[in-house]
Amino acid sequence: MLRQTTPAAPPTDAPPRFQLLGPVAASRDGHPLSLGSPKQRCVLAALLLTPGKTLSTEQLIQCVWGHSPPPTARSTLHSYVTRLRGALGPQGDAAASILHQAGGYLLTAPAHDVDLHRFRTLTGRARTADSGAEAERTLDEALGLWHGDPLSGIAGDWAESVRARLVQERLTATLDRVDHRLTAREPAGLAAELRDLAAEHPWDERLAAQLMTVLFRSAGQAAALAHYESFRRSLAQE
Repeated sequence: MLRQTTPAAPPTDAPPRFQLLGPVAASRDGHPLSLGSPKQRCVLAALLLTPGKTLSTEQLIQCVWGHSPPPTARSTLHSYVTRLRGALGPQGDAAASILHQAGGYLLTAPAHDVDLHRFRTLTGRARTADSGAEAERTLDEALGLWHGDPLSGIAGDWAESVRARLVQERLTATLDRVDHRLTAREPAGLAAELRDLAAEHPWDERLAAQLMTVLFRSAGQAAALAHYESFRRSLAQE
């Protein structure tokens, strides 16, 4: 009796999609690509932050190893790039290639295939939206691209500095959305969400003002003043 086998999936020319707003990842047609070690992913993340722009070998080495790289950093970097090229598919594919030029490397992936750049496009679109409702929907879409801490799984000073900037971008988009919600309707359910955000960002003055507004509308003046006093004391101590 012949055993039936499932035919292999046909090759696809679909471009890879990249994720930075969470664990650094890539997929093609929904199938994850193997990107290797955290340091190898760090190389890809650095190139994805500025697609189409050449990063010098020295810049990439500093991103991965900081100011004290090992003697083998250059050869190891070359090995990382070679493996990443293999993971992304045949070079020459206009959708995503890592090219060597001018003493460094560049990634040719279109910005719309990188979640960070789609996020920035959407937040920019929200700022010029024709209505608050449209802006809120656009910000919902932008924030839906996040899947945890940006560049999670990658260590080092460079990754930490990028992560801090991206977290601030996410907070700004979140507070922009809160502004639209406060303008459009009563702040039902916002107090708990803003308290959680305040726990993560205890000294953000814009967030504190929004929470005071929500508390004033939902719980009264006393609750708003109590939060103001708590925020003022913690800010003075800091």
